[in-house]
Amino acid sequence: MRVNIIVATGLRGEIGLDNKLLWKLPADMGWFRLHTMGNPVVMGRKTFESIGKPLPLRDNIIITRDELLIVPNADIFYSMGEMMVEARKRGYRDLFVIGGEDVYKQMLPLADRVFHTTVHGEFEADSFFPIEELKGMKCVFEEKTTPDRENVYPMTFRVLVRQGH
Repeated sequence: MRVNIIVATGLRGEIGLDNKLLWKLPADMGWFRLHTMGNPVVMGRKTFESIGKPLPLRDNIIITRDELLIVPNADIFYSMGEMMVEARKRGYRDLFVIGGEDVYKQMLPLADRVFHTTVHGEFEADSFFPIEELKGMKCVFEEKTTPDRENVYPMTFRVLVRQGH
């Protein structure tokens, strides 16, 4: 089973403010859907709350310490280890980790691939992705975009793989 992280960051690793995304970029949302559709997505409780509902056509997996949390059409786990054991039992080929900060930090050492969108700007944020930890990974895909009417920031889409995976 491959562990994939998919994340969009500002230039300093910014990913969110007040439990909300920092931008609305249709090209990045298309990249996200392209790669996650039909695959299980793993997120923390706060990320789930920011989305507001399970993502369609994907198995939604929520990691939380809140033992009272009940979410229809989502699986709840109380530890990464418990979730990983169950994911292997289910025979998932790929898992996509979609946030937030704590879940990214816990899963990054296990990641085989990182689908990283760099939004070329600096943003006020209170949650960050540790982009410095990507330095040892090999880039196998890169595409740069220029701003347009719907996507006001230039972006770089990359797929990074961990050496030896």
